[in-house]
Amino acid sequence: MIIKLTYQNLFNYLNYLKNKQIGDLISARVDIKNSRNFYWKINLINNNVLTIKQKKLYHENYESFAKEHEVYNFLHRCDDLIEIAYLFPNIINFDKLSSIIIYKYPETYTSLQTFYEDSTTFQTFIPHKLGKIIAKLHSKTSKSQKLYNCINENQLYLTMPCSGYLLNRFDINSISNFSAETLGFIAFYQRHETLQLAVKEIIKNHRRFSLTHNNLKLNKILISKTRLSKTKEENQTAIKLIDWENCSWGDPAFDVGTILAGYLQIWLNSLTINPAINLNESLQFATIPLEKLQPSLKFFLQAYLKEYPKILQDYPDFIKRVIQFAGLAIIYEIIAKIESRHIFQGTDMCMLQVAKNLLCKPSQSFRSILGITEGELSNY
Repeated sequence: MIIKLTYQNLFNYLNYLKNKQIGDLISARVDIKNSRNFYWKINLINNNVLTIKQKKLYHENYESFAKEHEVYNFLHRCDDLIEIAYLFPNIINFDKLSSIIIYKYPETYTSLQTFYEDSTTFQTFIPHKLGKIIAKLHSKTSKSQKLYNCINENQLYLTMPCSGYLLNRFDINSISNFSAETLGFIAFYQRHETLQLAVKEIIKNHRRFSLTHNNLKLNKILISKTRLSKTKEENQTAIKLIDWENCSWGDPAFDVGTILAGYLQIWLNSLTINPAINLNESLQFATIPLEKLQPSLKFFLQAYLKEYPKILQDYPDFIKRVIQFAGLAIIYEIIAKIESRHIFQGTDMCMLQVAKNLLCKPSQSFRSILGITEGELSNY
């Protein structure tokens, strides 16, 4: 029987599972702030957190949790990939029929997005560690023929999302159904042919190199600051990546670019927009200036390339693609905001213009956002 989880039946469902790993639910409580429909966080009395996710029935990605569960199990069966398996939170239950998956992890973990929202500093050891871990994810899995075969058998390929908003033309009937916010985005996108061509090109020509997460927003990255400087074993579990349902044999530049985009959005979301001020001047008035984030960007990329230098031989235009994918990730975030909240404000227009520069002028943008050239990065 397919079960649709709600706040009312959530605990009944968990008790029904009789899964010992779930633990004592008597004093457990739902984290209302971080829960929503089809996604719940429950704080347990033993200092652990349960995350319960469900796909809506008939959702186009209804079976995507099965993909995540298959990759999770495969990695835990491979001794040479166990370090990559550590990146997953512990999956303690998967209900394929109802498309429900349950994670468990210590409450000491917090998302990188929340960490930065609560912090006034941007310590470089975190992006440095993150860069090394993402590089290991890509480098170690790229060498695994067994994992490649598993992904082939399960047809886990990256299909780059290309929203209807990114199409060339819209018929008159569809346009009449768009909100004013959506039309503002479309008007900008349609005006700039170079942006349309860059988006189409990068989507069409993405590479297939290794296992990729494909949704590495900062809220998908969990860090345990208490473990980052501890023993080697604890250090291996200092960072975890959640929500792997979009994983595939994909383009590592997409993962790296999405993380860069997350850092850039911290800067862009702090802008104060005044219609009387042009874009370049507006960017200078951010409450979190780009200069404050640049060391994090540099340390992240430098650590990645130091851990996985061969990527530049196998993928000569890797850095260019990272910058372009950062622009695409920002556009995807704008579209998600329009679709969920029907918002397209002055800040979003600034983001869109920055995304355009990243996609259309990647070499120039690299220097603008990092403050150094590609050649200088290796010596940073």
